[in-house]
Amino acid sequence: MKTSIVVAHRGESMPLLLKVLSAFSSRKINLTKLEVNNPTMDGESPVLVMDRRGSLRSFPHVLYVDFEGSVEDENVKDAVDEISKIAVFVRILGCYAADPN
Repeated sequence: MKTSIVVAHRGESMPLLLKVLSAFSSRKINLTKLEVNNPTMDGESPVLVMDRRGSLRSFPHVLYVDFEGSVEDENVKDAVDEISKIAVFVRILGCYAADPN
């Protein structure tokens, strides 16, 4: 199985990135993709994300993370919980079968 999440934050991007990597590394969860989006550094507008109440919120730093494992796995739940404590916004985008190759 493979899972995709998005993590958004308003503070410095490097400390967030290191904490997200640590949450996965300490649980031996393999990342298959990591994309860092810092639109404000490129002169672009911040990323807009709709929260659960339907309100648009802007974030200057967004991480897109794909990793091996399912949201049903305890170590994955623990990693996402840890990330949720340090990031302003965490959303699981989906969990799906991984390509066997």
